[in-house]
Amino acid sequence: MSLPVSACHQFSDTLYCAGQPSAAELAACRDQGVKTVINLTLSKEQPFDEAAEAKALGLGYHHLPIAGPLDMNPANCQALKALLAEAQGPVLLHCGTANRAGGMLAALAYHCDGQPLDQALALGRKGGLTQLEGAVRQCLCGGE
Repeated sequence: MSLPVSACHQFSDTLYCAGQPSAAELAACRDQGVKTVINLTLSKEQPFDEAAEAKALGLGYHHLPIAGPLDMNPANCQALKALLAEAQGPVLLHCGTANRAGGMLAALAYHCDGQPLDQALALGRKGGLTQLEGAVRQCLCGGE
């Protein structure tokens, strides 16, 4: 399945990472099978009331604001892991460009799953981590 959202990366059969969807793209994602949206953007970044739109579309919706790599800490990773575990899939995990979504998957792999740094970052790249990779690396382990 391919979703009609900018910077969309299929991370697994039930998880997609993407940039900020429009209201129309949320509806198209629902039509293609997405059941839950996890939004990592800050409230001030949201161009519309995404929570209300998701609810109107019958989608599960969760907001976990992540400003950048400093927020990719163990507590937020545990929160994301719990959201993913309880979410009905497929899940759309998004931020503005998929960069933070991929970064959070890298941080989750590192902090929660004990993956070595390079493997965690590879998972992050699979989810859309690009320009933030150096900063994510630095925050995860002091740049080792």
